[in-house]
Amino acid sequence: MSKSTGENENMQLLQKGVNAFMHFEFDQAFQILLPLAEQGVLEAQQKVARMYFAGNGVEKSHDQYLYWLQQAADQGDKYAKAKLKRMAKKKLP
Repeated sequence: MSKSTGENENMQLLQKGVNAFMHFEFDQAFQILLPLAEQGVLEAQQKVARMYFAGNGVEKSHDQYLYWLQQAADQGDKYAKAKLKRMAKKKLP
């Protein structure tokens, strides 16, 4: 499988996962998005963080929320960076 084929498959999966997320099908969204997040797909990391924060499709976990928020921030996500900065100022874990 070529790199472009793998990237195309990831984009298709990402779209499917985002669609499930937007339609409140969180169990399905999580199953699709977590592997993509683990592969470093930024939008998947953002959605997985939100699901852990709210407990949508997965057990609510502040630690996992912070982990995925940090992963997104490490890739340059401005929202994640700002959120982590605000949390640090408030000294929230």
